[in-house]
Amino acid sequence: MGESITNKQLKQFRINFANDPATRVAQNAVTNGNLIDVALNRDLVQSIDSSFSIKLDDWKVTNQKSSGRCWLFATLNLFRPGTMKKMNVKNFEFSQSHIHFWDKFERSNHFFEAIIDTADRPLDDRTIGFLLGDPIGDGGQWNMAMNLIRKHGLVPKTAYPESISSSSTRWMNAILKDILRSGASELRDILDNGGSVEEARAHKDKRVEDIWKILCIHLGTPPEEFDWQWEDKDGEFHRKGSMTPQEFAKEYVDIDWEDYVCIVNDPRNEYYQTYTVDYLQNVAGGPPVVYLNVPSQEMKDITQKLLEDGLPVWMGCDVGKQMHRERGLWDARLFDFAELYGAEFGMDKANRLRYSQTMMTHAMLFTGVDVVDGKQTYSIRETVERSLGITLSNTSSIEIKRVLHTVPPAIIRYFDPFVGTGLGSQGLLDAFDFGGFSPSVNFMMMPIHQDLLRIQTIEFNDRIRKSHFSFEIHGDDLKLYPVPGTQGTQATPYFD
Repeated sequence: MGESITNKQLKQFRINFANDPATRVAQNAVTNGNLIDVALNRDLVQSIDSSFSIKLDDWKVTNQKSSGRCWLFATLNLFRPGTMKKMNVKNFEFSQSHIHFWDKFERSNHFFEAIIDTADRPLDDRTIGFLLGDPIGDGGQWNMAMNLIRKHGLVPKTAYPESISSSSTRWMNAILKDILRSGASELRDILDNGGSVEEARAHKDKRVEDIWKILCIHLGTPPEEFDWQWEDKDGEFHRKGSMTPQEFAKEYVDIDWEDYVCIVNDPRNEYYQTYTVDYLQNVAGGPPVVYLNVPSQEMKDITQKLLEDGLPVWMGCDVGKQMHRERGLWDARLFDFAELYGAEFGMDKANRLRYSQTMMTHAMLFTGVDVVDGKQTYSIRETVERSLGITLSNTSSIEIKRVLHTVPPAIIRYFDPFVGTGLGSQGLLDAFDFGGFSPSVNFMMMPIHQDLLRIQTIEFNDRIRKSHFSFEIHGDDLKLYPVPGTQGTQATPYFD
């Protein structure tokens, strides 16, 4: 099947390699040195400054150790600054092990429910493969953390400290996977042999109790309530008394986390739409994981604004790519792999996602940003590549139409609803899941010319009120007038 590589081809490959001095030098370097050090972009290393104009974190670093609990650590670290301020302490940690226990427990139940729900599908079904492939991994999403906190609350680390298995989850996860896959086989057998869903769920409950025992043995039994007292950084003692995890979360988390949404950049799919993944969940019956897809520049703008307002930002990323751990560097151009190998790495972000070259592998917290005032010259190629998440070829052409002081309004990308009252259309609103609005406020769809008029109004407003920069193009560089951040302009320009 297919065409085989010939001896003639192999001979030519050998000749070409031997006659290429750059390839031979690369061979000598890589066979005798660390690849990431050989390929490290020296110019980039020298250009990076680790200081930031805005830096929020001055608290102690937390350590997930040999576990995949990054998403839980990032979530709890987002809550920490407000909690420390409220208690007037220099350092504080929520118990990561506590919320980790409940994730394992709830996720096991959700897994069994998913197996029951998909029992009519063949074992080689893609969804079944997804469920059985990693039924109890450590990773997770923002919405999953919110499901856990909403149901089970939080506790301080002193009330539920780390265990060997919370810090190193390998063996505990192996045991849980065995039980879960065994349970999945048993549940499918019950249903395949004519058993009812009620009988399957009765068996599920026995297996869920097995999971409970295993988790308690590995992690400790989670407290129903605990005594809370502390000494603040001024030496004053405080005693709150007995609290439940739900009471503790309500008292000491000052972020309105129910108002947070997840935004992602997935150029495979339409922007300004929400997306989910079937069975990506941990709490059965809880709200699903939902992402709002937006352009990458909009993600950056929102992140910067939140940091400027003093709020850390939870973020997920593909952490293993273009990262040098020892130097603490992370940049899309950190390693010159294309130059080292003489090979083209040509996929844009959309194709990297389509062909499994990238995925979200780690969650962290943005706690700083460097906002540069007065930068007048920008690399056109670098700006476009960073904004769109692509790599431009040497023959790519770029047209600069205008440079704005503020981001072009996102509203032109939406259908603009009207608001009216007393029009008797509440039933339609309920059908479209607008139930969160007041019954006295309804949406109506208007003729398209109404929206075109509004778009024209917005664009005209841009031309008159947003004070375009003037600019000159010199090779790959764009020079702006006036200097951003001067003469009443904003420090961050936007390119169209």
